[in-house]
Amino acid sequence: MKLTLSALQNLIREATARASDTYMEKERLREDMQARVVEAIVKGTIKDQKGLDEHFATVDMAVKALKMIPYDVFVKLAKTKSRK
Repeated sequence: MKLTLSALQNLIREATARASDTYMEKERLREDMQARVVEAIVKGTIKDQKGLDEHFATVDMAVKALKMIPYDVFVKLAKTKSRK
């Protein structure tokens, strides 16, 4: 299959847009987590580097627990939430 220059340019644009969307979602997640850390520092929950390390250990534990939940459970939760 031969690609024209125009078709190739369109493929590149589409791939770039998808990559940008994926990157932006990751960036939003990072920003949300950063805001939580800053909020915890303001509240005094995190007072030093040790507290920050403990916070991230808690985040890691929570992520590991979430990874054990099957996708179907999240789908059911989403349906329940959308009914409210």
